[in-house]
Amino acid sequence: MEAKFTKINTPILKTLSRVLGLCALIALSPAAKSQDFNGQFTATPREIAQHRNSIEKMGEIVKDCLEQDYYLHLRFYKRHGISAFYGSNSAFSKKSTEERRNYLSSLGKDPNLVDQLRKTSCIGLTEKCYAKAMSETGQAAVWKRIMAFTANNNWDGSAIIEGLRGLGWYVMYWNPDTSKDEALDAQDKAKNPNNTGGTWGYHHYRYITATRQKKYYKNTIDDSETLVNFGTYPDYVVEQSPMLLGVAHSGYHVFPGVYGVVIEGHSTRDIRDAHTIETSKFNPDANGGAPRGSYHSGIIALPPGYEPGARRRGGWGW
Repeated sequence: MEAKFTKINTPILKTLSRVLGLCALIALSPAAKSQDFNGQFTATPREIAQHRNSIEKMGEIVKDCLEQDYYLHLRFYKRHGISAFYGSNSAFSKKSTEERRNYLSSLGKDPNLVDQLRKTSCIGLTEKCYAKAMSETGQAAVWKRIMAFTANNNWDGSAIIEGLRGLGWYVMYWNPDTSKDEALDAQDKAKNPNNTGGTWGYHHYRYITATRQKKYYKNTIDDSETLVNFGTYPDYVVEQSPMLLGVAHSGYHVFPGVYGVVIEGHSTRDIRDAHTIETSKFNPDANGGAPRGSYHSGIIALPPGYEPGARRRGGWGW
């Protein structure tokens, strides 16, 4: 006897396929699941308005602050052959003062340089420059609350972006080439099988949650199209904004910038590294583009008034 099958229409099959695919991803990636932040940051209408009116001034302050550390790094390295900065999670940071002096001597450097060295990190550089900008524009109390919220979330860069979104910032998912996601996920696992330190990007999974749920890790996002599949030609909206703040790999790396140019610190770099603090235009898949260090997806926040389609005021060249 001939078997009979019930015909299921194509839209239902497509929907079922999407649901099953998402369920499989969730089952296979428990650590990647979208989560919620601990606590909540809120701002008053008055604080939001003050913040919006301070964006251009803040951008100038952030720019000057980032450049100060970057050019100090360059001058010091040129003069001494080492950076003025060391990563806050580097082996050097764990040494005692005497051990640092001995290390400098072993490199043929003046051990007395130890007093001029200072630590840096991606989130440390961000926090310093944004704290300065918020303080000098009368928003120190608001920034203190954002920092308390960030501390309550394990000093994750994603929490800073969540705080800024509460002040009206526009959060965009970025991924220059989604066709590479699964291969990049495999590379992450090969390099760090146990995901020690939380370095995996979960590129494919994050793309699904960003486009279907407007969620990236713990962050709610406003835009999952503008900065997706741009190759090496990111939308000009990034270059038109007086500030940007991005994260990559689920908050593992955070990078600040101005008018599309990123200056980023790195928490694991040694004083011998010429790129402990470095700069480049936001262009993850371009040769030498930022963020540096094999980061291929994440989110970027732009201040109010500079989201796609909003009024823009041009840019500064670096």
